[in-house]
Amino acid sequence: MNTNQITMTSRQIAELTGKRHDNVMRDIRVMLDGLGLLNFEAGSYLDANGQMRPEYRLDKDLVMTLITGYDVKLRLSVVKRLRELEEAATPSLASMTPMEFIEYQYQRLKQLEAENTLMAPKAEAHDRFMFTEGSRSLRDTAKALGFGPVKFNKLLAADGYLFKQGKSWEPYVQHLEAGLFVLNVSEANGVVTKQTRVTPLGITKLSQRYTTNKEESQ
Repeated sequence: MNTNQITMTSRQIAELTGKRHDNVMRDIRVMLDGLGLLNFEAGSYLDANGQMRPEYRLDKDLVMTLITGYDVKLRLSVVKRLRELEEAATPSLASMTPMEFIEYQYQRLKQLEAENTLMAPKAEAHDRFMFTEGSRSLRDTAKALGFGPVKFNKLLAADGYLFKQGKSWEPYVQHLEAGLFVLNVSEANGVVTKQTRVTPLGITKLSQRYTTNKEESQ
């Protein structure tokens, strides 16, 4: 198992879900058998009496697979803890190069899609929050994709993503509903300010479209 991966032990899963550790161990063995991972070995830990006891250490994919059969409230506790572990291990976005940021957002999107599928009963409100987390301004997105901000905005307008409203660029409603953009509206001293931001989903879609086009034109 990659030592840089986010992992969780069977004891941690038991604590988060309120299940007995021996029952979690049983669930893991059933899962491993179903996946054909017959050589997956359990580790061990010292209990309060100084005796060696077995435990499993699972990577994120196996944790998510295991908890799919659990009650939705139990799944949510584990998903939250996995996210905390990931955020603690995630480098600062400010220190990333443009391509590192794009790759990070792509991997983050895949994780969110998997988690949203798993947590489907939590539905639409949760989905909207997850897809707006980590959004970037149009200027920062342009820089990450290798464009000047003016050229990038005009390109998005020409391709039907944005339109000019006064001094600001705003997304068309279909792209808002698709989760590619969010429109932040604020008011101070009677002045309304609007800012279009690109979501992780939008960044991934736009990078796939425009980096491919740039490579083909070279």
